[in-house]
Amino acid sequence: MELNNPILKFHPNTVIEIRKQYGLDAPGRMDEAIDILEEWVKKQEHFTVKTFPRGILERIIINNKGSLETSKKKLDKACTFRTIFPNFYESMDLHNYIGYKLVTCTLLPKMTPDHGRIIIFKCHGNRFDQIQYHYKYFLLACEYLQAFDYSTGLSFVVDLKEINIVEFVRAINVMDVKKVMDIATEGYSMRLKGIHIISDSKAVDLFATLLRQVLKAKIGQRISCHKYLESLYEIVPRDILPKDYGGDDKTVVELRDDLLNELCSEKIISHCKAMNEARTNENYRLIADFNEEYLGMAGTFRTLTVD
Repeated sequence: MELNNPILKFHPNTVIEIRKQYGLDAPGRMDEAIDILEEWVKKQEHFTVKTFPRGILERIIINNKGSLETSKKKLDKACTFRTIFPNFYESMDLHNYIGYKLVTCTLLPKMTPDHGRIIIFKCHGNRFDQIQYHYKYFLLACEYLQAFDYSTGLSFVVDLKEINIVEFVRAINVMDVKKVMDIATEGYSMRLKGIHIISDSKAVDLFATLLRQVLKAKIGQRISCHKYLESLYEIVPRDILPKDYGGDDKTVVELRDDLLNELCSEKIISHCKAMNEARTNENYRLIADFNEEYLGMAGTFRTLTVD
């Protein structure tokens, strides 16, 4: 596989090293795994799309550590989520996108030494009623990553230095966040390696608590809070960060615009429309299978009280 992307960079040995981690580096081994997944897809009567680009199938396998059984489950969930949560997949007018007024989402071009990818969410402004726009934009970024990235997983850097965290948390619908994170991790097979929150506010624990309610326990344990950038540098190499975070890359705004311009391109719009057709027709699925896998998936949450 040749990796060539206008906004994402890779190490020269990224493909071979990641395949090697999952025992897929032998000649023909990855093609064999993709063939098996392709044949399985064709046999799924409830899938509305029976063929997927081989590059996407490979990334699904990689994101699931080479496990074909897990890859099948995640691909099934990806199609099912488009059916049961259609509002999160509605087309967006990105030329008039306003979600960045609350959250600036950027993909860092350079990888970490272990072939990981960093996403920065810089929160600012005070119009928290617009947050639903960001949910859809983030999932669009996940769609992009599934199609074009090749990594060992994602780390989030969430910058809350410029907002009132208490008001921010009050505006968040916990169930919506839960659905979005389920779509990202279970649907798009995004592997979360860590969540790093930047803030010197005492209220940061409130936001961390909210996240732990909607994430799996093992991911919740990967949440860490940083009062200063210096502690972040101990985890994320400083040189791959944007200039305004002490790094050597473009500024956050420049990287934000690079991603937005990519997502606005005809190529990506066409790709997303095609992928959005990959849904399920539940008339052709065994009810017991659906009930076992999806009913109750939203989970039960403790009431989060904000004083």
